[in-house]
Amino acid sequence: MTITQIVEKLEKHYFDKKVNENLKLYKKGKKKVSEITKDLKISLRKFYAILDKKKYRT
Repeated sequence: MTITQIVEKLEKHYFDKKVNENLKLYKKGKKKVSEITKDLKISLRKFYAILDKKKYRT
């Protein structure tokens, strides 16, 4: 495993961890979509794709 692969895995791990924390707050109604997308530096489209993937959105 190269250093680049390790760095990519770590970035993915910490991004997923941040996403999960934010989704918990979103489900409880404590955080808005706009705040989450701003914190994670992602687009609305990507956020909704994550929601679909995790089956939080119907």
